[in-house]
Amino acid sequence: MWERLTAPEDCFSKLQRENLAIIESYGTALMEVVCRDACDGHEIGRMLALAVLDRVLSIDRQSQWLVYLCNSGYLRVLVESLRQDDVALQTLLTPQPPLLKPLYIYESKMALLTRVAKTAQGAMELLRCGLVGQLVECQVFHMLPQNDALRVFGQRDPSGFIPSPLERYRQILLPTLRLMQVILTSTTTQHQQGAAQ
Repeated sequence: MWERLTAPEDCFSKLQRENLAIIESYGTALMEVVCRDACDGHEIGRMLALAVLDRVLSIDRQSQWLVYLCNSGYLRVLVESLRQDDVALQTLLTPQPPLLKPLYIYESKMALLTRVAKTAQGAMELLRCGLVGQLVECQVFHMLPQNDALRVFGQRDPSGFIPSPLERYRQILLPTLRLMQVILTSTTTQHQQGAAQ
């Protein structure tokens, strides 16, 4: 244990520290642009901005950027956008979905929200923003495709690129379940509030 504490900083930790210092040098102006793109940018830009926010929150040990997300209202906007994503996610469960972009944006958004929920402070903020209520109102979770092996095989894209409706349903459901699990784990001291929602 003592050796790890006194060992020189490894390259990855040094790179993380330097990256955070660069982000902090630009301050809230940079984060404002990234947050705006995450909330209402073009689809590809939104996915990239969500990934940047996820990474920034993962290396920010003082949670200053989590506080920024909460105080500026961007976290609430992201949570409230889940209900708006519902219609686009429902179209993904048709045999031939128009585009898979809504699925990728949803996965990026859920990854960020799961990152936020890994701290007790973040989990409580998500509950305050009404995350559970937003997810409960999403109808996509009630649209489980039939698990008929012949139908699933018949609906599979010949190129193998587009997953079956059942696989797409799992791609929608599993990140949500993972997020709820992380919230319940992170809010152990306030478990009653998390479980009540």
